[in-house]
Amino acid sequence: MSFLNKRTAWSAGELWIFKWGVFTAGILAGCYLNQYLEAYKPLLWLMSVVCCAMAAYFWIKKNKR
Repeated sequence: MSFLNKRTAWSAGELWIFKWGVFTAGILAGCYLNQYLEAYKPLLWLMSVVCCAMAAYFWIKKNKR
């Protein structure tokens, strides 16, 4: 598994944004299974979309170098 040893051009802050995007998407998926989180669904959608959009922007920016 040599792909685990490769270095990335992403900074810790950029990876943090990506991780939060994935994390909030997971919580959003859990909202459909648990009615207690139903009130937070709009906030989670917004957070997920913003984080994923920022991660995509950083990814495209890094690939253009």
